Amino acid sequence: MARKVFISILGTGPYGECTYSANERPVFTTRYIQLATLKYLVEKCTVENNPWTVNDVAIIFLTSKAESDQWNKGMARVAGQVKPVEKEGLKAESEKMDFPFVLTPKPIKDGKDTDEIWDIFDTIFNEINDGDELYFDITHAFRYLPMLLTVLINYSKFLKKVTVKSITYGNFMAETDSKPIMDLTSISVLQDWTYAAGTYLDSGNVTKLVELKSIIKSDVLKKIVDKLETVIKERQTCRGLQIHNSESLSSLKSELSDFLESKDVNPEDEPLHQILKKVDTSLEEFSVFPNFMNGFQAAKWCVKNGLFQQAITMLRENFVTLFCERHGFDLMDKDMRLIVEIALNIQINHKQNRKDKWPIELSDTQIVDIESVLQDKWIMSVGKHNNELVHIYQEIRDYRNNFNHAGFNENSPSPQEIEAKVNEFVERTITCFYKLNNNQ
Repeated sequence: MARKVFISILGTGPYGECTYSANERPVFTTRYIQLATLKYLVEKCTVENNPWTVNDVAIIFLTSKAESDQWNKGMARVAGQVKPVEKEGLKAESEKMDFPFVLTPKPIKDGKDTDEIWDIFDTIFNEINDGDELYFDITHAFRYLPMLLTVLINYSKFLKKVTVKSITYGNFMAETDSKPIMDLTSISVLQDWTYAAGTYLDSGNVTKLVELKSIIKSDVLKKIVDKLETVIKERQTCRGLQIHNSESLSSLKSELSDFLESKDVNPEDEPLHQILKKVDTSLEEFSVFPNFMNGFQAAKWCVKNGLFQQAITMLRENFVTLFCERHGFDLMDKDMRLIVEIALNIQINHKQNRKDKWPIELSDTQIVDIESVLQDKWIMSVGKHNNELVHIYQEIRDYRNNFNHAGFNENSPSPQEIEAKVNEFVERTITCFYKLNNNQ
């Protein structure tokens, strides 16, 4: 089971006594925010059935002055006193608490130059184990320390697969009787969303977004991530019928629209709305209704994200899907798809009027269906766009065969040539179909 690790930096004070509160409920009266925060976290985790144990740790990082002035003794600010007075330090105060763990002091440098700042970074990082659950108190993280901790958090997430469970700040300057312990964990969550969404938008990979489900509290957001994962996996695995019918995409777009148009938005959720708007924009080229162009747009998406074999497969099969749809054939009927392939090959080889050269053992019904496809104005040998359509299909067919045989044939193209050629196929195909549609 993962360790819970509380991390706080102890300042030099002097500190005055105040009552800290969380969720508008008093937590503890103390001079040390660390004790109030830990009391709040222990109670909160117990309620969530995730209690702190003797295996968990609370680490207090301190400079030599913080150790002398606030750990071993406590220089305190007391009303009516001109100078700070000496009281018990954090060490003695913590020993009065009933935590199942002890507070452990760890010395750090003063941070007076770049080398010492990096030394602080390494010291904190080295106290973190793989898979830890981290609870940060940043109340005394002044000057450069907030930026240092932000980088440290992301660095630890990447290298040690930690989970940031809590980031809190004790607002002891608040002009209220009790000083709120502010929950800033959403800042870390936003960082995770930003990175995960950026990875998806740059590479089409939804893995990082899916991983966020473990920290997502909103059921709506979980549904959005689930549906996005389905849409992307349909493309990655060439699920032509699902891409054509667009049911998953339609459902995803509906969920996104409801979430983005909701009027009940918390201020901390507004940045997340902006990220999801980017995700929504990435889906704009696809129709939410059954449409053969979805297959070609999926091929375009695959090229953009380096999935060239999927792209060439989608292109080739979507040609067949297109003519099945135009002639009322069942898109999933392999015999009818074969009829379209035969017709296209007859057209490529200019044997429309040479039935003696057609494949043997065709039934009368098959011949009628083939003739129907051959009479389709989109592939008849008239007009440059029609000829272009057939030529593109022929080139795609040959390239797809090269992929399927892993390039074990003569004059096999290089990876760079494949990338350029598949991208060219996509652009030529989409352009050609738009022109044919406009000329109908």
